[in-house]
Amino acid sequence: MNSKTLISTTLSALLAVAALSAHAEDGTITFTGSIEESSCVIAADSQNITVDFGQMSTINTVAADATKNFEINLTDCPATVSNAVVSWTGETTSSGTKNLALRNDGIRVDSSSWMIGPGNQKNFLPSTAIAFDGTPETAKPITEGNNTLEYTATMLSNSPLSAGELTGNATYNITYN
Repeated sequence: MNSKTLISTTLSALLAVAALSAHAEDGTITFTGSIEESSCVIAADSQNITVDFGQMSTINTVAADATKNFEINLTDCPATVSNAVVSWTGETTSSGTKNLALRNDGIRVDSSSWMIGPGNQKNFLPSTAIAFDGTPETAKPITEGNNTLEYTATMLSNSPLSAGELTGNATYNITYN
């Protein structure tokens, strides 16, 4: 093979490969984020709270004074944070977003529910109950250091409950400003 033919064949092969290759588009990836002042730390005893209503009679569940206080403890709150805003979510009853579903041995009981109200109350007022639909509560003032958010839980029942284990679950989320 002479050198002109070899060069011509090689050049033709390179042009064929170049014609078959696809042109890749260039792109950009942008990474963003922010560094913010730290928020409060939810104390270990407040990360998974159990409010124990103890034993109640099946006969007296409608008239029972089933109210218990509980707290969410915050630690290491920085001076730059002045309010805690708590929102709650959970399975609600057909009675509304303020009635957290009550289960008796795992079975939902529509005639009964749990309610949570702000503060440490002896006589719980259902009109002050917190919604379980993610609606933020009114901001609670907090100070630098440790803080306690107080709540009252109550069990409401419109009919006697059968014997069994009563449960209900709510999740809280705290934002700070």
